[in-house]
Amino acid sequence: LMCAQHELNQIWELYRHPFELRRKCDQRMHFFQTVRHSMHHLISSVENYVALDVLEVQQRSFATKLEKQATSLDDLRMFHLEFLELVMHDCFLTNNTYHVMEQLLGVFQIVRKFWMLTHEVCDKYAQSTISTPPQALHISDTHFDEAKQLFLSFQKRSNAIASYTHKLSRDISM
Repeated sequence: LMCAQHELNQIWELYRHPFELRRKCDQRMHFFQTVRHSMHHLISSVENYVALDVLEVQQRSFATKLEKQATSLDDLRMFHLEFLELVMHDCFLTNNTYHVMEQLLGVFQIVRKFWMLTHEVCDKYAQSTISTPPQALHISDTHFDEAKQLFLSFQKRSNAIASYTHKLSRDISM
């Protein structure tokens, strides 16, 4: 999760490159920025969910149980196992939730491929400006098509994650 977040932040830094890519970008560059933004939004949402909705809530619940109900080492052990089971479930690390983690891992791979693609595009641009004055960034048809395919794969996995998590939340509330 942190690796995907870092890679998306690096892409953002590339867009702030001294060649003023942001001012000179064309529609394709705008598409790249939109893809990056969508990926960053999902990764940030997952990161916030894990930190705030899972770990913080479960830790508070665990601390409360220890304070009010634990009278022995066996109680401590039982509450800790319960805490770990709940965290694993809520972080999609159980047999019932492996579909979500499978999709998340796929998203992380897509982010990695997009990061590599963006670096390739920016490296080609940097190489082209060595001998000529900087001009607008041109994204080739091949790179643009690859970005579109990555975005479609990303959207498919994002929708699957939303569907699975919606189903999980419905099952829990019943």
